[in-house]
Amino acid sequence: MKKKKTHKQWLNHALPFWRWWPMVNRQTLRADSMAALTGAMIVRPQGVAFATIAG
Repeated sequence: MKKKKTHKQWLNHALPFWRWWPMVNRQTLRADSMAALTGAMIVRPQGVAFATIAG
C-alpha cells in the first residue's frame, strides 16, 4: 500500500527546481543566463539550417 505524499513531497515532485532554488544567487543566476544565451545562439541557427535542408 502506498503512503500518501505530503504537500512538500508533492511540490518537490511536481516542481523539481523547488529543491535547489534556495541555492541560486546573483552570481549563479548570471552564469546560468550566459550559458543559456550561448546555447541558444549555437542551437537555433543549427535548427533553422536543418529545417531548411529538410524542406
